[in-house]
Amino acid sequence: MLTDPSASINASDETWMSEALLLAKRAGEAGLTVPDLLRREAARIAARPSMEEWLERTQRRPSGVKRVDILAALDESRGPWPDADR
Repeated sequence: MLTDPSASINASDETWMSEALLLAKRAGEAGLTVPDLLRREAARIAARPSMEEWLERTQRRPSGVKRVDILAALDESRGPWPDADR
């Protein structure tokens, strides 16, 4: 687990270099430096609930819609299966 907020990424591999160039482009378009862009994105990610927290929160909400009704609506909107005549 990463605990050092000043940790850096070793830019030795080719994929990372292309991603670093993309980050530099996005930062420039936003009028930010790359570290400022990364700080902003890290803050945005940290402000969101984890997947476990989100699932726990959404599973607590009661819903009057039944699974069978959702599946029927999806089937209706998708239309017949292409090989339904087989």
